[in-house]
Amino acid sequence: MTVKEFYTQINGSYDEFLGRVGTEERAKKYIRMFAMDETFNELNAAIANNDIPTAFRAVHTLKGLSANLALTDLYNSSVVLTEIFRNYNGEDYASALADVREKYNNIIQAIALLD
Repeated sequence: MTVKEFYTQINGSYDEFLGRVGTEERAKKYIRMFAMDETFNELNAAIANNDIPTAFRAVHTLKGLSANLALTDLYNSSVVLTEIFRNYNGEDYASALADVREKYNNIIQAIALLD
């Protein structure tokens, strides 16, 4: 799969990211680095421990990473979960978390298919 096909599959912004990094080779490098980042695992660990402040920091970081890489769907989902956790008062976040997980997993699966 090419970088452009990757961005189409995950509903990201190929043109935006390529404009930042300049070449497809650099784009692949940064996209593959995303797959090695531990932020998503930190988010899941914080949720498992009911540690909302740490979950907030992790999803906020994930939001920034997805914005920098123009991973639009993940960014939008991360924004929703970040705002739930920003001033958390016990509201249900299961749906927003499931959406972040789905978008993240779609990206990881697509990264494995990059040429």
